[in-house]
Amino acid sequence: EYGHGTHVSGIICGSKANRQSVRDGMGTGIAPDAKLAFADLSTGEGLALPRRIISLLNWGKKAGSKIHSASWGEHERYSYTSLSGQMDEYLYHNPEQLIIVAVGNEGAKGSGFVGSPSNAKNVLAVGASHSYGPDLDKGTFAGVFG
Repeated sequence: EYGHGTHVSGIICGSKANRQSVRDGMGTGIAPDAKLAFADLSTGEGLALPRRIISLLNWGKKAGSKIHSASWGEHERYSYTSLSGQMDEYLYHNPEQLIIVAVGNEGAKGSGFVGSPSNAKNVLAVGASHSYGPDLDKGTFAGVFG
């Protein structure tokens, strides 16, 4: 089954095999010639994060990665949890690495909702501009997506 990690991987390093134009609805990723080390944390019922996330980050580093994409987190509003601390500890000892973390999917719970580990001091946290309603109206982009 293709999931969120597959989607994010395509955004990062996807490459169209047929080299057709973007009008076919298939775009090229941000870094199409990049190499990817992928760790599937899905259990089918949720995520299975290791107790020490540093072991997962070290696995990626040993595979040659410099950038880690973490589109997962905890539902602890405003809390700086052990997961946040582990990411800061890892980046303190590995300053050549970058961890990009999703802010979360909890915007409907109110403004200012930033969960762990996106509140770690040394990560790059990424979020959306609104939390409900359609993100794209296909009719608006008819010239691009056909």
